[in-house]
Amino acid sequence: MRRWLAPAGLLLLAGLAVVAHLPGSAPHYTAFSRGSFAVLASAEDALAAGRDGRALVDFRAAYDRALYEGNNPAAHRIRERMGLAGEELWRRRPKQAWPFLEAFALLGDDFTRDASAVENFALNAPQTTPPEFVYHLTRPDGNSFWETEPEAEWRGLWPLWEGWKAVTGQAQVDGVYLEAKPDWPASNFTWRLALPMRASNRPPFSASMTLECASAPSGPCWVKEGGRYQTAQPEGPGRWSLPALMTQPGQKPESVLLFTQGPPPRRGLAILLIRRYQPL
Repeated sequence: MRRWLAPAGLLLLAGLAVVAHLPGSAPHYTAFSRGSFAVLASAEDALAAGRDGRALVDFRAAYDRALYEGNNPAAHRIRERMGLAGEELWRRRPKQAWPFLEAFALLGDDFTRDASAVENFALNAPQTTPPEFVYHLTRPDGNSFWETEPEAEWRGLWPLWEGWKAVTGQAQVDGVYLEAKPDWPASNFTWRLALPMRASNRPPFSASMTLECASAPSGPCWVKEGGRYQTAQPEGPGRWSLPALMTQPGQKPESVLLFTQGPPPRRGLAILLIRRYQPL
C-alpha cells in the first residue's frame, strides 16, 4: 500500500495544478474591477462641489483610460458627459463652462460638426456670449490637446542622412527628417508638433490661428493644412498668426513647424484656433 502513496500524491497534485490553471478558475479582471473608472465618481463629486477645474481633469483622465482600455463606447459617453456638464455650467458660469465644451468639440470624431453645435448653443443661450470662441490646441506642458509630443531635431544631421542614403541607397530618417525639403528655410533646429484633430470641414469652417512662445524664438513658423504648409505671419518676438484656415472642404490644421537658430523652446508654442463672430 505504501508504495502507491507517492504516485497517488503526485497524481493528486497534478490534478490540482490542472484545475487551478483552467480558464474558468482564473479571476476575470475588467477595467471596472481594476478601478480604472473610479475617477468618474471623483469628477462628479468635484462638479457638484463647484470645483470645475478638478472635475474636468478627472473626466479627461477617465476618457484617456477608456481609450487605453480599448473601450471606445465608454470614451464616447464620457465625452458626452463633459459636453453636458458644459451646458449645465454655461447657465451659471460661462467662463468655467467653456473648457468642458471645448473638450467635447476637440475630442470628437468631427470637430467641424461638434464645434458648430457648441458655438450655436452658446450663441443662442440667454447669457452674454463672447465675440469669439478660442480653442486651445496645446496644453501648458507643451504637448498637443490630444497629448502628442513635440519633436525637436538638429538640422546638422540632415547632410549626414543624405550621405548615408547616397552610399547605401537606404533612408535612415524619422520624425521631421521624413518631410525635409530642399526649399525649407535655413536654420540650425526644427520643432514640430502634430495636431491630430479629426474634422471634415464640410461645410468650410473658417477660423484663424495664433501661435505664441514665451521665450520669443526667432525664425519662420509654418502651419500644415490640407497636406500643404502655409507661412504664419510674424507679429513680434515669439508670436505668429494665420488669419485664414479651414476655408476649403477637407482642410484642417495637421501640424506646426518652427525653424530656429538656437535650441527650440522646451515647452513649445501655445497654439490657439479662433472663431470670431461679427454682430448682425
